[in-house]
Amino acid sequence: MKNIAQYITRISLALGSFLIPFAMKAQDESVAKSGEHFGIPDGTLIIILVSMAVLLSVIILIINSSIRNIAETKGFWEGKQVNKTPLLIAAFSLAGYSANAATEKASSIFVLDDASFWGLVMVNFVLICIVLYQVYLLRKLTDHVRGYKEVEPAFIQNEPSWFENIMAKMQASVPIEHEADVMMDHEYDGIHELDNVLPPWWKYGFYLTIVVAIIYMTHYHILGTGDLQIAEYEKANEIAQIELDAYNEKMASKVNEKTMVFENNVSYLENGKQVFDANCVTCHAADGGGINGPNFTDQYWIYDGDAKGIFKTIKYGAKRGMQAWQSKLTPVQMRDVAYYIYSLEGTTPLNPKAPEGELFVREGATPSTDEVAPAEETAPAGENVPAEDTVQL
Repeated sequence: MKNIAQYITRISLALGSFLIPFAMKAQDESVAKSGEHFGIPDGTLIIILVSMAVLLSVIILIINSSIRNIAETKGFWEGKQVNKTPLLIAAFSLAGYSANAATEKASSIFVLDDASFWGLVMVNFVLICIVLYQVYLLRKLTDHVRGYKEVEPAFIQNEPSWFENIMAKMQASVPIEHEADVMMDHEYDGIHELDNVLPPWWKYGFYLTIVVAIIYMTHYHILGTGDLQIAEYEKANEIAQIELDAYNEKMASKVNEKTMVFENNVSYLENGKQVFDANCVTCHAADGGGINGPNFTDQYWIYDGDAKGIFKTIKYGAKRGMQAWQSKLTPVQMRDVAYYIYSLEGTTPLNPKAPEGELFVREGATPSTDEVAPAEETAPAGENVPAEDTVQL
């Protein structure tokens, strides 16, 4: 009887410990829509399921105490009492978590994934089964005390449990009283050596590794039905690139002159150069030195020379003749070509055009000492005027 009560307590403790990770997986996330199952918000489900588990654990302890008290009166219970402290700690930990969940701010949103939800349901189901079994034991003992039924001797004898039997078979250890049967003839300083067999758990584990190795070799190297590490890496890169492209496409509409910040990204600069070569070299030369358009390699700008100003000029055009490109280029293309033009400052073109506009010194840069050639038409810094009926340069 004592063993049965101990097993029930251990199972309850294990389930209590198993319950905590599932409860903790209900993360506090700031999302627009809360999670729910069967139309019930996850926050409510967490409180209900965890509270039920705590309540069932307390009921198990109470019934277990009653069983022990009745069994002790009939001599079915001997030895020390079962240590309930770990189970109580687990129960109060869960209770504390439930209280914390109930008092979270109203803005907090609980999201309980399917695995955690069904895990909590299964824990409560097993605890209910334990309670029902305890009720059955309690009724059986009560009937015995009242003289209605006799308790079977096998039911109350202290025999090895099924778990203990399995562990004994897996270890294949020789009892102390039979060590003489496996003791070898030689000894050193009074120390004898026993001819024990390998533990079955180790031996069969070794056999399992051989089987796994054969399956691995056949699957990956002989039949070639599985991808090796390099192939997996390449496929992962392809998937990541697809996801990145989708993300960039999704974020493209958010690229504008207010959010622009220069990034020295090689991929962006290469894409920007392609856009520049296809659309801008006629007026600004292949190296950015300028032809009938301004020179991008010096520190003089008719309009703003920072990344935001360049993007704005490309997007809306300029009254000196450059058309607005917002209808011909995507926001990402305008961003990349703006980055590329920004990066041209300080380079050495083959035939640089004389500086135009006003000196624009970027943060951390050294002012230029070049002479400023009078520009035919300049505009105040930051003033970009969308052009109508303009000609592509």
